[in-house]
Amino acid sequence: MQNIRHLFLLTAAFAILLMAGHARAQQTPKPLEAGVDYQLISAGQTFSDNKEKIEVAEVFSYRCHHCSMFQPISDAWRKRLPADVNYVHVPATFDIRDPFARAYFVAEKAGLTATSHAALFRAIHTDRNFPGNPSVEELTAFHIRHGADRTRFLAAMNSPETTALLQKSRAFIEANGVMGTPTLIIDGKYRVTGRSHHDNIRIANQLIEQLRAERRRSPSKQETP
Repeated sequence: MQNIRHLFLLTAAFAILLMAGHARAQQTPKPLEAGVDYQLISAGQTFSDNKEKIEVAEVFSYRCHHCSMFQPISDAWRKRLPADVNYVHVPATFDIRDPFARAYFVAEKAGLTATSHAALFRAIHTDRNFPGNPSVEELTAFHIRHGADRTRFLAAMNSPETTALLQKSRAFIEANGVMGTPTLIIDGKYRVTGRSHHDNIRIANQLIEQLRAERRRSPSKQETP
């Protein structure tokens, strides 16, 4: 009887070890492969001036259906990112005259994007009640519903400061080799090239951890302009 009990305990212990090993295997991320999971950017740049944090830049277009699908996924992910990560949205300026890109920068400066960003995607791709090539007036009217002041929004849409941001976005996507949307650029060093939205997030998380480890080893690099 005691032998049977001993055998039972050994079997149970073995099963627990197998389950623990399986759990560890599931928690261990798949190693990244350059040229498959990401492209190393030789002369890339960050979009923001915040060098203390690791930048995740999401290049997007309101016209892009894939960006619309990625928006709720990326929004949930962004809220889970640690405090040392700076998440920025960069509207794609393949056409420097893009009114959507201009409107994003104006809305961001006015503090409206917490609601207007997702709402504009929904209006274009889900509700389909917003034009794909809107006028400045149509974009202003949309953002008024999210708290914009009409006079200030219109003035900002045509301001030199907004034009400068469009030019900055153009320089950013050219320097980082962005060819489509959505694209994640990690700290101006890596362009993520996953096979799905969730795969892109997995890769980005691993690259963030990699950069964090590098910063711990060489903290002085954080101060390099």
